[in-house]
Amino acid sequence: MALTASLKSRRKSRTTAEQAPTQRLLQFEIAQQQFALPITQVLKIIPLTTIHGDPAGRGIGLVHYQQQEVLVIDVENVLLPHNLPIKKTIYQFLLILQATDMTHLELLGIPIQAPPQLIRINPEAITPLPTHYRSLGNIHCVSTLMMDTQAPNTQPLFMIDVNQIFSGLNQP
Repeated sequence: MALTASLKSRRKSRTTAEQAPTQRLLQFEIAQQQFALPITQVLKIIPLTTIHGDPAGRGIGLVHYQQQEVLVIDVENVLLPHNLPIKKTIYQFLLILQATDMTHLELLGIPIQAPPQLIRINPEAITPLPTHYRSLGNIHCVSTLMMDTQAPNTQPLFMIDVNQIFSGLNQP
C-alpha cells in the first residue's frame, strides 16, 4: 500500500514538473521574419486557391471557401509596409481566421508560403513591444514579442494583432 502511494506521488510530481504552462501558437515566416498567431484564432489551414477581385495587385482579394467568401489580405504589405519586395511572393497556403471587426464576424485569410509550425511557448517568454516601436517601428500590426531564452541566438517571434489589421483596413 505504501509502495503504491509512493509511486503515485512520484508519477504525479514528475508530470507536474514537466508540464510548465504553455501557449500553443502557429508560427510562420513572412519576408524572412517570424510571426505567430494563437492557435485559437485559426479556424483552418487550406491550400491556397485562386484569389479573386484584386486586379490592381493591392493585396486584398477574395477566396471562396465552404459557400462563403473569405477576405484575403496579403499581410506582408500590412506588416511590412516599407519593405520593398525583390520578387513576387508565391503563396501556397491560407490561414483562415475568424475575425471580429466590431460590427460582425468575418472570415479573414492570410496567405503564407509554407505550412505553419505548431509551437508551444512559455507565457513568460512573451513580452509587450515597446510603445515607441509599435508606433515608429518597421513591423506594423504586431502586439508582442517572444524570445526563446534557452536559445538566445534565435530570431524573435512577433505576434500578429488581427484587430489592428482590421482597424487599418477601415482607415482611408
